[in-house]
Amino acid sequence: MSHFEYISVAVSLVYSLILAKLLGALPASLQRDRWYWVHSLWVVNLLLATLGSWWEIWSYREAAWTPSGFFALVAIPSIIYLRAAVLLSDQPRDVLSWRDRYYAVLRPFFILQLVGSIHFVTAPWVISGVVRPNATLVGSAAFAALAIMAAGWRAPRLHEIVAVLAFLGYFAAFFLRLG
Repeated sequence: MSHFEYISVAVSLVYSLILAKLLGALPASLQRDRWYWVHSLWVVNLLLATLGSWWEIWSYREAAWTPSGFFALVAIPSIIYLRAAVLLSDQPRDVLSWRDRYYAVLRPFFILQLVGSIHFVTAPWVISGVVRPNATLVGSAAFAALAIMAAGWRAPRLHEIVAVLAFLGYFAAFFLRLG
């Protein structure tokens, strides 16, 4: 087994935990009497982030692996997992209102988004010495700015806009990268 195969198995286990958490909570978060579309869109956003970053690990197959590179790679799904854990609760069936849940946890959720945006930019350099393209850096800076705004303000319209912009960003990043 190569270094990459060994490392990708470990990282894939974390990605599997994220998918299990997100998909397991999806039925409860879509129940009509508790549903909040912004929250549901963030579940979808986290699914796209998970799939996109999982897909991206293939680009590191030729990396010369170091402990810091391994840590940087494992940190990517770990941050997404923490965001999912904050957003969804350990007992999603017990959540009475996903709107109330969303506004109760928005600060840690978006602080983790900010950490994720910073890490997204720095991880390829730590793992393989590659600097992300300028367009990606601009997109990450925009995600970071949106995260700061969303962590600081509870305005529903702002959170609707941020959720939709994040969806468009995750969708474009994932499918443009695949294309």
